[in-house]
Amino acid sequence: MSFRIPACAACGHAVWPPRLACPRCGAAAWTEVDASTGTVLEVTDAPGASGRAVRLGTVRLDAGPPVIAALAGAAAGARVELELGPKNNLHSIEPLCRMSPEKLPDPPRERGAKMPNTSVTDLIAALAAGEVEVVDLTQPLGESTPVLQLPDPFANTPHLSRRELSHFDDLGPAWAWSVLELGEHTGTHFDAPIHWITGKDGLDVASVPATQLVGPAVVIDKTAAVEADNGYLLSAADLDAFEAENGPIPPGSWLLFRTGWEARAQDEAAFLNLGPEGPTSPGPDVSGARWLAEHPNVVGYGCETVGIDAGSAGGMDPAFPVHNFLLGAGRYGLTQLANLPSLPTTGALIVVAPLKLVDGTGSPARVLAFVPR
Repeated sequence: MSFRIPACAACGHAVWPPRLACPRCGAAAWTEVDASTGTVLEVTDAPGASGRAVRLGTVRLDAGPPVIAALAGAAAGARVELELGPKNNLHSIEPLCRMSPEKLPDPPRERGAKMPNTSVTDLIAALAAGEVEVVDLTQPLGESTPVLQLPDPFANTPHLSRRELSHFDDLGPAWAWSVLELGEHTGTHFDAPIHWITGKDGLDVASVPATQLVGPAVVIDKTAAVEADNGYLLSAADLDAFEAENGPIPPGSWLLFRTGWEARAQDEAAFLNLGPEGPTSPGPDVSGARWLAEHPNVVGYGCETVGIDAGSAGGMDPAFPVHNFLLGAGRYGLTQLANLPSLPTTGALIVVAPLKLVDGTGSPARVLAFVPR
C-alpha cells in the first residue's frame, strides 16, 4: 500500500499529519500526493511494545514534510521507501518503512481499541465514569473583580477594563475581540518569585517549570477560626499540628489555606475589609510564612484572599512575610481561589495555569483540581 498525504489544492503545500487548513496559505481544500519515498535525517533505537528492538527515524519525505518512521536497519542519509502498516489507515498511524513482517513493531492501536493500562488512562476512565471530578478553583474575572488597594504614595493596579476592537461590524464583520487592560496580579492569580525584592533574581512566570504547576493539593481549613477572628494568623504551630494529624505533606505540593473568605469575593468592600487601621483578613504570621518557605515539599501556597499575606502583614517583621520568605525561596503564590470546600484535605491534584508571560511578575490563572469521588 503506497503512502499518500494531503496537499493543499491551492498552493500545493504537503502536510503531515493532516490539518484543517493549509499552514502556508490558509486554504481548506485538499488533494493527495504520493509520499512513499524520502531521506533518513536521524535515527534512534528503542524497545518495541513487545520488547523487540525497533529503529525509529526522522524521514524527510520527497513530498516535503518530515515524519517519524520505523526503519529496517536504515542509517542517517539512507533513501527509504515507506508504506502504511497492515490494518491501519492514513490518519491513525505514522508511516512505516517497508520491511519484512517479522521485523515490524507491534501494530499501533486501532481506533476504538482498549488503551494500555497506565495512570493517565486510568484518570481518563475515572473522569468518564464520574469517579474523578474537575473542580474549578478560579474566581470569575471581570470589571468588578476586587483588586488590592495600596495607600499613598504607592502605585495601584487598575481594575480590569476592556476596549472593543470590533463586534460583528464594519471593523470586523465576522468576529468580535477586545483589548484588555489589567494588572498581572488581578483576580485569581499566580505570584512568581520576581514579584518580590527577595526573589528579584529568581524565575519570571514564563520560566516556571511546568512540572511545578501540577501537583498534590493539601488543604488546611481554618474557616471556624476565621469566622471568630477575621484577622486570624496561621502559625507554624498550626502547620505542625496539621502535618501531625494528616501525615507528611507530599513532595511537590501546593498548600491551600481555606478560610471561607471566598464568600466575600463578589463584594470588593467586604473582600478587602479595609478599616481605620488598614485591611483585616487572614493569612500566615511570620512563623507560618517561614514554615511554608522552608518546608522541602511545599512548591506553593494558595489562599482565598486578595493576596498571599494577611491584611495585617504590613506591620509584621519582616513586613509581608509570605512574600518575603516564600518568593525569596523560589516558591510560588496563588490568590483569590474559589471552591476550596469541594476539595478533600489530601488526595486532590491541582493544575495551575498562568499565562506564559515573559518577564511576568505574576499572571491571572485558571486553576483546576482533580478530585476523587
